[in-house]
Amino acid sequence: NAAVYTISPSVKADFGREPIPTRDFRLPEQASIPLSELRDEEQAIVRRVSSSDPELLRFLESIGLVPQARVRVLEFSKFDGNLHLDLPGRGETVILGPRVTRQVFVERS
Repeated sequence: NAAVYTISPSVKADFGREPIPTRDFRLPEQASIPLSELRDEEQAIVRRVSSSDPELLRFLESIGLVPQARVRVLEFSKFDGNLHLDLPGRGETVILGPRVTRQVFVERS
């Protein structure tokens, strides 16, 4: 079952869509990777979020990190794995740690 969450009256997002195995139990090839794997100046499009935590999903929606959103990594911190992100429409840098970025799957663009 895909989890569909209504975050606000204006947004209905399917955050939890996971790949469905074929009849022989193989997962389809995925072009998406965890956001945590991106490094400085890489750009990507958010494809899915692998979490059923409503609080995390609300937070991600509030910062605009939802499926189809574009994101650019400004800086990767080798010390703690944090990503400094540029999200279109935000006037400030968003900093997220690996606990969050490992759950957001993106496709490089």
